[in-house]
Amino acid sequence: MEQNAMTERLPPNRELTAQQLRVARLVALEYSDKEIAAELGIALQTAKRHVSDIRLRLNVRTRAGIAAWVVRQGLLDGHELPNG
Repeated sequence: MEQNAMTERLPPNRELTAQQLRVARLVALEYSDKEIAAELGIALQTAKRHVSDIRLRLNVRTRAGIAAWVVRQGLLDGHELPNG
């Protein structure tokens, strides 16, 4: 049976850039796009693009899907909430 490219799962972690991993963690910490941009020193549009690209790479529809992936990967373990 042939899988649709949109439903095929990509290997976790290796498929996200270091910057995308930082953005994904902030999404899991409930940061808005504006807060992500300020925290990382990037443009708002860049933050929005990262979130969109992450959703596509992880094959999730929502920010909650990104957050769930981050938690499943253990990417918040041992990390304190950023000061903000």
